[in-house]
Amino acid sequence: MLRLVEGHLLEALGPPTRMVVRSRGRARLIVENPGQPKRIMMRLWAEEGPGRPVGVRISGPIERTVEFIDHRMQLEVAIDVPTGNVELQVEALHRPYIPAPLPLHLFTLGVELIP
Repeated sequence: MLRLVEGHLLEALGPPTRMVVRSRGRARLIVENPGQPKRIMMRLWAEEGPGRPVGVRISGPIERTVEFIDHRMQLEVAIDVPTGNVELQVEALHRPYIPAPLPLHLFTLGVELIP
């Protein structure tokens, strides 16, 4: 399950395993794992805003930086989640456009846990 801590939620599907957040390309969220430690797949994507998304940085107890490998600006990454709640910061990495066509707050980031 995903729970948003910081960011402007645009869309969420229930049960809460998918969310789209608009907040300067950053979000703080909690991954809830009430059972045993497990490896889960997380799909990450970003939409163009003030720059072209080139990857995503995950920080917190789980540290990963991943790059988008094609023009779709999405990827899947495996993360090992311990028992309990894990708070992560997810940030879209982007190459800025000069001049930026959209204000910075219009950068959109998506996170989905894949069953």
